[in-house]
Amino acid sequence: LDKLLSKFPFGGQLKTQIKQSINQQGADYEKDVKPLLGGQLVIGATDATALTDETVEDQYVFAFTADGGKLQETIAKDRSYAKGEDLDGDPVYESSSDGSVVVVKGDTMIGAQTRAELQAALDRHDGDDNLSEEDFNGAFQDLPEEPLMRIYGDAEALLQADLRTAEAR
Repeated sequence: LDKLLSKFPFGGQLKTQIKQSINQQGADYEKDVKPLLGGQLVIGATDATALTDETVEDQYVFAFTADGGKLQETIAKDRSYAKGEDLDGDPVYESSSDGSVVVVKGDTMIGAQTRAELQAALDRHDGDDNLSEEDFNGAFQDLPEEPLMRIYGDAEALLQADLRTAEAR
């Protein structure tokens, strides 16, 4: 975080605001959050229509890897999340501000805007219709190994989902 923020003139101020916001929610940036930084974060749309159709509500899921025990501790300290019913034996935490939900499975935190979307993401992961880590990494095999970020998408699925691209198909 320090390395990234140092590239911007307002980086120090932004870091201070982030720390204050985290501390106000009940967690401590230095003790709880900073040790979790450095894991991989994956964000995905639940389907192409969520990205192309303005009448459809955006639906995203995320997965973040870090020490699972530390993730659980940090979420439990965050006053903006309340522990809800378990999902497959793991506690689900729901945000009091927007209703989004997160669950920690092993060393991965998975989140979505609703419990149904979270369940669908977990079901998709366990099924055959998903993007595997091997497929994702394969798309970047000839590129530098330590990029700031990697973005992967299915252009064909986006074109098929967007009615405005019928002529391009």
